[in-house]
Amino acid sequence: MKTGRFEDSIKMYQKALAIDPNFVASYVGIGNDYVFLGRPAEARATYARLAAIARNDGEKLQAHFWTAMSYVHEGAADKALAELQSNAAINQASNDLGALSGNYNQMGNILLEAGRVDEAAAKFRDQVATIDKANVPAQVKEATHRQQIFDEARVALAGNDLPTAKARAAAYWTAVDARKIPFEIRQSHELAGRIAHSRETTRPRPPSFARPTSRIRAWSICSRRRCRGRAMRGRPRTPPSTPRTGTRCQTRTATCAARPARC
Repeated sequence: MKTGRFEDSIKMYQKALAIDPNFVASYVGIGNDYVFLGRPAEARATYARLAAIARNDGEKLQAHFWTAMSYVHEGAADKALAELQSNAAINQASNDLGALSGNYNQMGNILLEAGRVDEAAAKFRDQVATIDKANVPAQVKEATHRQQIFDEARVALAGNDLPTAKARAAAYWTAVDARKIPFEIRQSHELAGRIAHSRETTRPRPPSFARPTSRIRAWSICSRRRCRGRAMRGRPRTPPSTPRTGTRCQTRTATCAARPARC
């Protein structure tokens, strides 16, 4: 699969399934191969086979998750969200609030990419509220709260609220710098890059004026070079009868007028 030989990858996974029909990784691998081949319907058929043979909630969750991802590849956000909602229902039934918190984060990411900023922000808040109720280690809760700062910055960027994005990015850096977790440090740099890019794309541009004549454009260019004689490059010109004395380009002006090819 990593080398792009998706058809060969499918054949190998099928051989594995012939040995063990419950080998979950083969269903996931075949489905992903079909996605990369641009055959999402066949990918979802493979994930449906996984759902049909699933022996526990974990395998059902995988089937729904990868089906959701196949819809994400197609830009079908609502269908992807429906699959993740099925996962959320499974986790709610088993009272696995830690996993449910992760479901809300996945939903928030899909909504954010779909441009549904307010809905995404609500899901990110649900993520934090759920993890606070979960029976998980304190470190997991702290990491989720740090992630919330990161997500708030992304939401602000998506809403073109650059000041808030910068403030949340600074708060995120303060939080993750103390922990020095590589993944979080990378996310902080990602935020900084996205904010810098946003500043460039939203920077006000100077007003448009009438297009200057070629003579004015040439004069402007040559003025920056501190040699006005070059403004008439290629155009014969009669030297001024009374050259300006004291200018750095006096000699060049006369030369360009007399012999344009030398300029």
